[in-house]
Amino acid sequence: LKEHLSEKPIQKPNWTLLMFSGDRAQRLKINENSETFSEALKEETEFHSTLYHMVKDFASQKAMEKVRSSSCQLIDSVCYMLLSTRVLSYS
Repeated sequence: LKEHLSEKPIQKPNWTLLMFSGDRAQRLKINENSETFSEALKEETEFHSTLYHMVKDFASQKAMEKVRSSSCQLIDSVCYMLLSTRVLSYS
């Protein structure tokens, strides 16, 4: 997950890796370059029942305004596609 609010490309993005299922969202300790997958949680990570509530913990005010102003049909569609295709997986 990376907050990106402008059209300019990010030179060195600092990604946050999340583990998300239909009932749980948590930040992981591993990073993009980790050799093996681990479900170990990042220090001071709280359990959240939805991705939305988790992102509220570390997203900027501007990002949260964009999320709040999004169409609920868009949010439902994106959530359905992600859960159906399992695009968000570690490989």
